[in-house]
Amino acid sequence: MENKTCKTCKETKVSTDFYFNRTAKDGGSVCKDCKRKRDAKFRERNRELTRKWANKYRNDNKIKLNEN
Repeated sequence: MENKTCKTCKETKVSTDFYFNRTAKDGGSVCKDCKRKRDAKFRERNRELTRKWANKYRNDNKIKLNEN
């Protein structure tokens, strides 16, 4: 396993602790923990927009969601 350093928390972690990002040279530079925290902050600051996206997804995928 390859080790990488997260650009946010500066911790060195195993490459499996990073999501793959094809735009980054090394495949990803922010660890999963930091990405989750960043995404949660975004959702908190943009509740209306997030709610709008969720409603649109639900409306566009009713059949797919009802299969489960």
